[in-house]
Amino acid sequence: MNKIIMFMMAFMAFVSVTIAADPVDATKNKELAEKLMDTMKISQTMTRSLDMMKKMQLDMMSKRLKGKDLQNMEEFNRSIMELVSRELSWEKLKGPFINIYAESFTTEELDAMIKFYESPIGKKLLDKQPELQQKAMKLVQSIMMKLMPEMEKMAKDFAEKQQKAEPAKTAGTPVPAATAAPADKAAPAAVVIPAEKPAAEVAK
Repeated sequence: MNKIIMFMMAFMAFVSVTIAADPVDATKNKELAEKLMDTMKISQTMTRSLDMMKKMQLDMMSKRLKGKDLQNMEEFNRSIMELVSRELSWEKLKGPFINIYAESFTTEELDAMIKFYESPIGKKLLDKQPELQQKAMKLVQSIMMKLMPEMEKMAKDFAEKQQKAEPAKTAGTPVPAATAAPADKAAPAAVVIPAEKPAAEVAK
């Protein structure tokens, strides 16, 4: 009995220590996650990525559209990118990003990543990020430009297929049968009016 009581006391003490330690670890992890974000220059990376995305969109449109169509699409694309930039700003994403990293990595792992990005090789990787991003974006853009004709053809074929399916669907819809009128409301019988006899026959 005493052993059971001692075990329960030890277990409760362990749970109490664990619960008490969790807030400390969570706070510590968030501090390290924020430091990691700053060390990795996430804010600059996101801004640069959005700017490159805008440029890629404009380049692709300018090669596919001309005149008024290009102007209208540029205005539309500008509005979309302004919305994306506003909603994906670092001010809005910083808190959630910190929470994601704090929950996904241990204190030791976060500390190790910070040390890596503060090392010479880590700093070089960060310094090379703009160049790597630009080369990767150009590669993606060139592939997308090659795919555009095929994608447009697929979209056209799909639209034509949908248009053909609509009349067939309409033709297959059953037409309601005419409802026979009740006996008490049947249409009145036609009245036959005899033709007048010719005047010659009347004289006879």
